Amino acid sequence: MNRRLLGLALLAAIGPACRDGVAPTTPAVPDGPALGEVGCDCAFSTSAVDPDHNLVSIRFDWGDGYVSDWSQFAPSRSEVRTSHRWDSLGTYAVKAQAEDSRGNRSSWSAPCSILIRHRSGALAWRYRAGVDMPVSSPAVADDGTVYVGAGETLHAVNSDGSRKWSFAAFGTINSSPAVGYDGAVYFGSDDNRLYAVNPDGSLSWTYETGGNVRSSPAIASDGTIYAGSCCNRLYAISPDGRLRWSVDLHDDVHSSPAIGPDGTVYVGSDDNNLYALTPNGTIKWTYATDGGITSSPAIAADGTIYVGSYDNKLHAVNPDGSPKWTYQTGNDIRSSPVIGGDGMVYIGTSDFVLLAVNPDGSKRWSYEMAGNVLAAPAVGADGTIYFGSTNDKFYAINSDSSLKWSYPTTDVVASSPAIGPNDILYFGSEDGYLYAVYCSSGLADSPWPKFHHDLANTGRAGGR
Repeated sequence: MNRRLLGLALLAAIGPACRDGVAPTTPAVPDGPALGEVGCDCAFSTSAVDPDHNLVSIRFDWGDGYVSDWSQFAPSRSEVRTSHRWDSLGTYAVKAQAEDSRGNRSSWSAPCSILIRHRSGALAWRYRAGVDMPVSSPAVADDGTVYVGAGETLHAVNSDGSRKWSFAAFGTINSSPAVGYDGAVYFGSDDNRLYAVNPDGSLSWTYETGGNVRSSPAIASDGTIYAGSCCNRLYAISPDGRLRWSVDLHDDVHSSPAIGPDGTVYVGSDDNNLYALTPNGTIKWTYATDGGITSSPAIAADGTIYVGSYDNKLHAVNPDGSPKWTYQTGNDIRSSPVIGGDGMVYIGTSDFVLLAVNPDGSKRWSYEMAGNVLAAPAVGADGTIYFGSTNDKFYAINSDSSLKWSYPTTDVVASSPAIGPNDILYFGSEDGYLYAVYCSSGLADSPWPKFHHDLANTGRAGGR
């Protein structure tokens, strides 16, 4: 036993009445993060005052059965800082105790709490939706059910990764599903049909169009379903499957419609135009680009419409259809834009870049990788940007463009992610799997934080 430990043992044996001076004050409530992740170091600090100006040592009780070693002695009021990692999920109470150089000990401090969650970027589960086939962008219902299309099948997956049910269409599903307020799931198929499937997996109705339906449906506040078709038309279908109207947009419609706060429907066409239509199907205006538009529009808080084009430009369009600005990229844009809480616009390009563009059209940063970004990213509440690439990886990027983590799949990731309840992120890959990966926060509270605006993929500003 060294001299320090021997001296402290003797002081403890003879009791506090014979010790010199008084004990240090109770340490301040430890200062540290409120959230942590399993297996990651979390730092806490505190200090204590010794009335006799003796040196002070501090230890921490981590709330998981472990107590730290005493720190090195330091002058009274000095901040003591140390770290700990937790190996299990839960909420832990962290408190501190001080001891002076004469062995006098304080009471334990009041605790602070830390919630330990799963580590960001770790796999929660994966669901086999098909064999080496694309998996669509997921939609998440209010009860946590995740819906994706793969091949000719729509899959309903429970929040634990187990199969709930599956529904077979008569053609390949290249459209992503959307969920109505009544739980009905809408999606298009290459069999020239728009489908409505009940929450139990039974068919509600189908509506036959004149071409493949690869546009993902949008759902208006009155329940009207809007979807484009490769027969050059945009369709408005009532919740019971009846046609309300259709409009000729002069070329195939792969773009997924977006609905503004006033009900205006915005959609791109392969005829190089962005269209704005009233809820009754009247064309309000067209905005011309120099390339086809398969990108789905995003709508900012001030009404600005953002959309990408095959003319290698991100376009910002005023609500009256006049140009606001354009941003030139190095290749075509198939990805749809999303908007962060600060108005930042994020979009992927076909020149191996994820772009962050300021609301005034100036570049903030670009993140380069060895693959194209074909689908819309998603923005987390903590500013993290999530997206997949054709280099068989899924990325999490901090708001300053630094890499947070990446997750490898075994094929292209051309699915837009959804951030569901309990901070779990869902995305599909062309390896046939739906992935569920832990992330650091929920979906951002922004005007358009993900593909088709919200978890249900309503495509509507103000949608749930």
